[in-house]
Amino acid sequence: MTLLQLRQLTYCVLHLVPHIGKPNLSTGSWEESQYTKLHLWTLTQYRKVFYVDADCLVVSKDIESIFELDSQFAAAPDVFPPDCFNAGVLLVKPSLEKFVKLITLIP
Repeated sequence: MTLLQLRQLTYCVLHLVPHIGKPNLSTGSWEESQYTKLHLWTLTQYRKVFYVDADCLVVSKDIESIFELDSQFAAAPDVFPPDCFNAGVLLVKPSLEKFVKLITLIP
């Protein structure tokens, strides 16, 4: 789907954000854009943000209850390594203070 097509969707709110690169990473890696997701914390016009990567599919009929979780951040565990989380599906409570803190931790 093109950017123009996305803008024409009535049920879609499009937020274009600047790229946040990962230090010391070669161009072309799939990891190159992972830090750009930190912009989720800047969406303070929302109480909570449920982020889903384009290669993920929501199959639950009731995902509204996820917004009622008493959590600042939630993510599914990753398959490997097991001590990490999968950044393809995230629940975030936006906060500019948290965004600034996360950005300063990148280096």
